[in-house]
Amino acid sequence: MSVVLRPPGPPLAHAAVPLAVGVAVAETLAGLGVDARLKWPNDVGVLAATGWRKLAGVLAESSPSPAPAIVVGIGVNVAAPIDPALAEIATSMAAVGAGERLPAAVLASLLPVLEATLDVFFTAGVAAIAPRWQARMAALPRLRTTGPAGILEGAPLGLDHDGALRLRDDDGRVHRVIAGELAVAAG
Repeated sequence: MSVVLRPPGPPLAHAAVPLAVGVAVAETLAGLGVDARLKWPNDVGVLAATGWRKLAGVLAESSPSPAPAIVVGIGVNVAAPIDPALAEIATSMAAVGAGERLPAAVLASLLPVLEATLDVFFTAGVAAIAPRWQARMAALPRLRTTGPAGILEGAPLGLDHDGALRLRDDDGRVHRVIAGELAVAAG
């Protein structure tokens, strides 16, 4: 689904919207019987015996003035069969034992949680949702990202005050990741 948000405040203050939406998605799926976990910045998945499997994703894009808005796309794989080529990285609610569900029922469960979570986020910011994000954070031992400074790899420590990911490298230095795609790194 896609949702158009017209949040209060300056646009830069809302860069962490995908984190808040991810919390709502993960908490909803948990309520539907899935041990849903979050991988920064916008993935929802499960930790299987063979590793991380993506179950849902969140994308957000801002539109410019005169009527600023954020369009958020949420995709949840409810029951679609998994292409064998993607079986090592993706899954569905049905495949992880959440039973047969209709997408409309998942959506009906998600909407009130999403509304309440965004109300808290837009009122109190990242700090208000960070504990909930941390509670659903995937226990991944190592992540890798490539950015302007090159490849960064390390152990995820959780969110910083503004929603950046804190990552500790092998030398013990803590880095802030503010953008980029993360991959699970070999341990």
